[in-house]
Amino acid sequence: TGQKGVWLIENGQKRPFTSYSALTSRFSTKKIVVVDPSVLSSYPKGDPIKFPNYSLVQVENGGIYLLVNNEKRPIASQKIFKAIGFNKDEIIKGTETDLKSYAKGKTITATSAYPTGQLIRDPKTGGIYYVESGYKYPIIDKIFLTTKFSGNRVIKGTVAELNKYIKGNP
Repeated sequence: TGQKGVWLIENGQKRPFTSYSALTSRFSTKKIVVVDPSVLSSYPKGDPIKFPNYSLVQVENGGIYLLVNNEKRPIASQKIFKAIGFNKDEIIKGTETDLKSYAKGKTITATSAYPTGQLIRDPKTGGIYYVESGYKYPIIDKIFLTTKFSGNRVIKGTVAELNKYIKGNP
């Protein structure tokens, strides 16, 4: 109340969003809860959230990471970067320090299907899976399509395609 800024309370810390795009790529602004400053002061300050979700960040050594939620996923090579369809104009310059709060995720390779994730409908059952990097995760309730995956398009898959992925937890 009475102050600018939005913070994410996560793992017992308050993490400031440093840009509107970093906030809106992860959460709906309609879900912001306004609190008294004394509530925020009870949490220690954590690392800022600087980059939008799914940013491509290049660090000092030339490595490029795809940021997905709280993970930084290294891209194996420039060849893979281009093959997936990423564009060099999408790259944001950053530092290893900027990314220190991100856990290192799986390397994106030529076999990483849907590295940014995709909702796929099973034509046989009508069920929807979130498919990312070789795994399929069943969506067990439609509410998640509007809360977690709002604005994401569901594509029609095939049974053969969905059978290629390892089934993960809902």
